[in-house]
Amino acid sequence: MHGRLVTGAIGMFIETKANFMAQLGDFPQAARIYGVAHAATRRGAIGWPNRELSRPLLALTRERLSQADYERAWQEGERPTPAEIFGAPAPRSDAEPIDQPPPPPGSPGSRPTPASAPGGTAVDRPG
Repeated sequence: MHGRLVTGAIGMFIETKANFMAQLGDFPQAARIYGVAHAATRRGAIGWPNRELSRPLLALTRERLSQADYERAWQEGERPTPAEIFGAPAPRSDAEPIDQPPPPPGSPGSRPTPASAPGGTAVDRPG
């Protein structure tokens, strides 16, 4: 919807995609998409970056690329429209994801403990 209306709010969604690319280790693509997100939010007079996670991932992206590669990718990212960025290619097959620990048990995104596993409960057992 934001894309059809060309609101600056779409920049927040694009920023999230850039964060995913950085987490996957595809730093050139992340830099391009951060450029799109920055341009979209700037057009909408919205502050940037919007996501707390973006700052460290943006710093990591800058660290992993040479200054020239980072600036080139960022400038390439400022050219596409927000709608075009969602059709961006999939991450490179040679990109290495950043290791992240699994979420703690019981937190959002964690998997329930099966009843058959140590610590499993009767609630986990099928009827």
